[in-house]
Amino acid sequence: MKKMVLFVLSLLTLTLFGCREVRKQPDVITTLYPQYSITQSIAKDKLHTSLIIPIGSDGHHFTPTSRDIIEIQKAKLFILTSYTMEPWAKNLKGNKLDLSVGLEHEHGHEHDHDDVHYFVSIDNQIHMTHSILEELIKVDGENKAFYEENAQKLIADLTHIKQQFLNLGNPTLYYIGHDVFESFSEESGITVHSLLSSFTDEANPTSKDIQTLMENIKRDNILVIYYDSLSMQELASTIKSDLLDDGYNVSIRPFHSFHNVHLRDFHTNKTLADFWNENYEVIKEFYE
Repeated sequence: MKKMVLFVLSLLTLTLFGCREVRKQPDVITTLYPQYSITQSIAKDKLHTSLIIPIGSDGHHFTPTSRDIIEIQKAKLFILTSYTMEPWAKNLKGNKLDLSVGLEHEHGHEHDHDDVHYFVSIDNQIHMTHSILEELIKVDGENKAFYEENAQKLIADLTHIKQQFLNLGNPTLYYIGHDVFESFSEESGITVHSLLSSFTDEANPTSKDIQTLMENIKRDNILVIYYDSLSMQELASTIKSDLLDDGYNVSIRPFHSFHNVHLRDFHTNKTLADFWNENYEVIKEFYE
């Protein structure tokens, strides 16, 4: 009996150790999905890249754990969006790349919230690719040619999809979500009317906001409304139903805003060009 008890205890011990999380120290740690995706596209399996913000969660209000901070300071490179987006990163030690630096020089001017949502832009994502490539070569020069080849492939894909948007003309979209597409509108000629004029996710739509949107949709004979693919599908469906009650039928389609992705998309390793292409296809469906 005593032997049996010891045997069971041994099995339990092995099971507990076997289930314990084993987390490898990343070479590169990123905050939002765009810089994670760019780094993955360039480095592939040459460097271990980690996304610190949980998949599918809101990046605006993320606070790192003490373990996250230790890993950031041990990493070869930490890539952040901006100190406006991630103020907790300002005093962290280590090799840091702030991707917002220099963007105003690319455009010759600044917007009120470029430092927050500049990454919702093809041109800026190309700029980010150049910046990340430069830093990856610094931390791993032996794979310079490999990184350059992959970066140029991503840049070519992004450049191509930008031209595809330009070929659509100048459609006007109605979007269920926050106002984050200013830079994209400037570079593509596509106007995006957002349900919420606020560019932060702290604001929630009022009944007046929704009623005004519905009136504008009917006034402009809109065939489709787009919604934030992460968080606004239920509201978009409700608006569609309310419009149908008024005798007005409209389609709804998801639209990526690049803050984060669903788990299913994360596991399929979609590139930024893949997400832009999905946005292009749902516009082309109605506006070509």
